[in-house]
Amino acid sequence: MSGKKPRKVRWQAVPVLDYAIGSVQVMSLDRQNRLKTLEIRTLDAFQRGEPTQEDWAIMRGTAVMARELCRMGVGAEHMPIVDKAIQALDAGWLRLEKHGRIGRVAGDHEAFTDLCELLEVQRTNIPMRQYEKSIERIGNEIRAGGHRAGVPES
Repeated sequence: MSGKKPRKVRWQAVPVLDYAIGSVQVMSLDRQNRLKTLEIRTLDAFQRGEPTQEDWAIMRGTAVMARELCRMGVGAEHMPIVDKAIQALDAGWLRLEKHGRIGRVAGDHEAFTDLCELLEVQRTNIPMRQYEKSIERIGNEIRAGGHRAGVPES
């Protein structure tokens, strides 16, 4: 009684460590460091009172990102910090239109510092995959025209 021998099934090995890292971290460390460097440079420009339109756009993007994460439930109790920073950015844009430069107001730097600290705390308290998804969501809303991320209405 010789029957057929069972055939061994050899499954392709899944690199578990690579799979785990890939599911947790999407954004490279180099890109994260460049993002933090941009935020610090922009914060410094606002502190000196010499922000450019590019600095304004970076800070506006930071505020929109923090607001989106607050809406997702990550630090929702800190929404007044985000609102204060957005009001300061809107006022800065109005100063740019009126006087040709954004300038500096005493309370603005504190609002921007609090905003950057809040975003850093939010960024470290959620998985990088969720952070990337929120970035994609904001980009899609901006392209669709349903997000107020750009220049404030006059």
